[in-house]
Amino acid sequence: MRAKYLIFSFFSLFLGFGAEWAPTYLSIFASTDYRVLGELKNYQSICDLPGTDNAVCTHEYRIPTADFVSGSAENLSLGIGIVLNASRVWCVGSSGKVLAEFGDIRRPGAIYDLMNLYQSVRIPSEGCSEVRIEAWSARGARRTGYVGGKLAVGRTYEIERLSRLISFLNSDLRLFVALIFIAFFFLSRSVSSIGAQEVESDPFERYIASWVMFLVLSSGFVQAIFPLTSHQSLFSRVSAFFSLVAHFLPVFSFINSAGFLPAFSSFMLRPLLRRKFLGVFEISPGFLFFFAISISPWYISLFAYSGIILSLLAVFSGAFRSSVILLSYGSLLLVNWLKIFGFTGLPHSHVASLFVAAYFAQRFHDKYRAGRKLNATIDWARRIGHSPTESDSLLGVLADFKERFSLGQVSLLRVLDGGRCRVDVLKGSCFEVVQLESPPPVFAHVLSTREMLWNIHEDSILALNLKTKENKEFNYSGKLFTVVPLTSHDQVVGAFSFTGYDLVHLTDVDRLNEIRAAIELIRPVISREIEKSGLQQESDWTRVQIEISDQITAMASAPLREGTEYWAKLSDILFEGLAASGFVARLDYSTRRYQILGISGYSMELKEEYLKRNLYAFSHNEQGPLALVVSKEKPIVISDLRWIKGLLYPGSRELLERNGTGSCAAVPIFDDQRSGRSVWGVIWIERSKGAEVLTPWFEQGLTKLANAVEVFLKAERVARVNTEIELVLAPFVPSRVREKLIAGKSVREDDNGLLMMVDIRGSTRLSQKIGGKEWEAFAGILSERVSEICKSAGYVLQATVWDAFFITKSTAQIGISDDDVALMNKIEELVRVELLSRYDADVVDLNHEGRAVRVCAVYGDISRDLVSGVTKSWTIVGTAMASVHKLEQACKGQSGWVFSDKSCLSLSDTDSWKPINVEISGKDTVVYRLREANNFQVVLNDDDKKAA
Repeated sequence: MRAKYLIFSFFSLFLGFGAEWAPTYLSIFASTDYRVLGELKNYQSICDLPGTDNAVCTHEYRIPTADFVSGSAENLSLGIGIVLNASRVWCVGSSGKVLAEFGDIRRPGAIYDLMNLYQSVRIPSEGCSEVRIEAWSARGARRTGYVGGKLAVGRTYEIERLSRLISFLNSDLRLFVALIFIAFFFLSRSVSSIGAQEVESDPFERYIASWVMFLVLSSGFVQAIFPLTSHQSLFSRVSAFFSLVAHFLPVFSFINSAGFLPAFSSFMLRPLLRRKFLGVFEISPGFLFFFAISISPWYISLFAYSGIILSLLAVFSGAFRSSVILLSYGSLLLVNWLKIFGFTGLPHSHVASLFVAAYFAQRFHDKYRAGRKLNATIDWARRIGHSPTESDSLLGVLADFKERFSLGQVSLLRVLDGGRCRVDVLKGSCFEVVQLESPPPVFAHVLSTREMLWNIHEDSILALNLKTKENKEFNYSGKLFTVVPLTSHDQVVGAFSFTGYDLVHLTDVDRLNEIRAAIELIRPVISREIEKSGLQQESDWTRVQIEISDQITAMASAPLREGTEYWAKLSDILFEGLAASGFVARLDYSTRRYQILGISGYSMELKEEYLKRNLYAFSHNEQGPLALVVSKEKPIVISDLRWIKGLLYPGSRELLERNGTGSCAAVPIFDDQRSGRSVWGVIWIERSKGAEVLTPWFEQGLTKLANAVEVFLKAERVARVNTEIELVLAPFVPSRVREKLIAGKSVREDDNGLLMMVDIRGSTRLSQKIGGKEWEAFAGILSERVSEICKSAGYVLQATVWDAFFITKSTAQIGISDDDVALMNKIEELVRVELLSRYDADVVDLNHEGRAVRVCAVYGDISRDLVSGVTKSWTIVGTAMASVHKLEQACKGQSGWVFSDKSCLSLSDTDSWKPINVEISGKDTVVYRLREANNFQVVLNDDDKKAA
């Protein structure tokens, strides 16, 4: 495998040095006038021509015609080599004419690299004693002057042939390589679709679209169709961008996937590999980084230096981990980028692209062979599906399957009546039949979960757990095994397995595709034949499950007042109809513990055992039905308890044995109220050894029973909520109001009375100092104590809003009584004591009278709306609420602590109130302040202080 990548490297370098060996190679077939003169740099001299603002003459080459003209100079041409960026060739002598000009010497580099080819000129037959070549470049250009290609002279057609050959190797070959990439791209997609598996795991394949874009742009094909000479800078930047993406994002992918860096560094590189953009280009931080380079004003320097750094990264990573492919690829990348800095003796062509082309050509060949094999396998499987088969011919199908994929052992399990099973094992050339009382645990696990065990290693935790108590009559051979369930009409009818195969089945994606395609095509054939053999028989199960579902639905339709007692009734209906014992339990997701709601069919002793035992559904449990039903979210049916007897916890096994359980099932109950559709609980079913065996055939009917229980769950939940509403509202809501609330109707309480708004002074400043959360906790404590004081005095705390308590008293008597003022004093004393005991006095805001609250009182419409819920939710909708808010706004900053408007003073002692010069906006009324008269001074006794 490693030698293959070395061959690719030598092949790439051979083609990359095409400009060097091609002149010598063609000399074998050319005439005697054809000669190779060496390298152009041997004729280099100093160029002293004056430059311009944009261009400078960097090199000059002087070639005497005497060196290559012998005899007649007619029909001769000179192959110069490759000269960058713009060049002019002229003749010294009597003619003194310009022979050729490549590019524009006034704007060197304006034509994007189209002249990076082998350049040639025709030599005049007379008047030319010396050929001079001027190399002009843009100021600051890195690659200038002669860069490669032997100097050759010969007949014009021979030099033109040489020029075409070198031009093909240096330019057109990349277009040919791009076509290979495109062909491989579509072949990979077709193989992926046939095998129904994603194949793009190879680092080069991930960025094949970027490779194609880079190669097409650098081949000159796009320039030939769209001569963008006026937008050459844009064209150059686009080409540089795709060059960086195609060459270096695979390096990141190699380093990350192969673990070439420590875990932390690998974690940092992982974000460079993201999902596809427009289906073909990966948009990632690396992608954006290279995009930033291409639009930068200094993109030429950044392009060159970043390429060198990343090439060295690839070389060092490949050497450190002995990765021949990364070391070879990184070395060729380094050759590419060193050429940009003018290093001589390096190949001119894109050797890294040629390396990847050779890699893809080999992959193309492998994919083509894999595709042919896959199609042959699919044809084989389809022929089996269309040909008439008998029960015995199933073994022939498995024998062909074993031979086709070089498997060590193939086994077919068929479930018989009573939970017994037959296993046909093919190790050599003939089958061995094994009759077992119960399936091996690995098969039992697949039959229960209906999920394939794919390439399980025999030393894995799952395999060790499943095979702990495996029957001695049946054994696997080999390090890996695969078990495939066989289903028909969504029912499990058997399983087949294969083992004793090579690791290539695990690592070769093409082989994985082939095996998976064959399995998916032969599974329904084998399942159908097993079902035809009559090994699975349907009973009157359909009629039974319909009767049970109807009874549960009828119970859910009846009015439910207390939901708890109905679970017992539901379990009686369920398990009597099933002729089984079991329970219905709710799952607590935080603890993963089951709470049994209804249990039936057990003896009193066993029922008590189940109720006091802790049953769990731990996520790591891969064997227990009560755990699997949650993790798999589907019914788990165990036709014979002996299948899993050795895998159960001792306590669970003891209970099942005491009940004489022969078969069992766990069915999930789903709840739509949680996020998504998740498992709410479980129906656990046990049938004794003498009863009809629960087989996978029952799964569909059991699911329908679970759906009926879900309908009951919703009805029971509504009944439970209504009961909780009634319990909460009973102390303060009349029965007629409760009935309307439970029916889901809103209720309005029309009422008149006193509304007091008790506002804590300085709450904003205090909450900012102690923090919003601590203030909310403090206000909550005060609210509970204020509510107790109000309740004991015949008042109701209707709401607490941040720092304000809204208190009402239903009364037909207008005014504020001594009892009302006494309540105000109690609440004020409570708030003041709590504030001063918890916080510094300079933080607490007391007025000059030492009061910690401001009370605003009005009399009027205190009607309330009561809405349905598990807690009370009053909304004061009467006009008094608007009045008290306006009063509170008008009284801010006023001395005093109890304020009222005219609505409270009709029957009160007006001598106790003093009008103040404040008017309420929007109302023609006056604000009054309570005087501190003796008849309103209420002092808290010892009991009141203790309560506060």
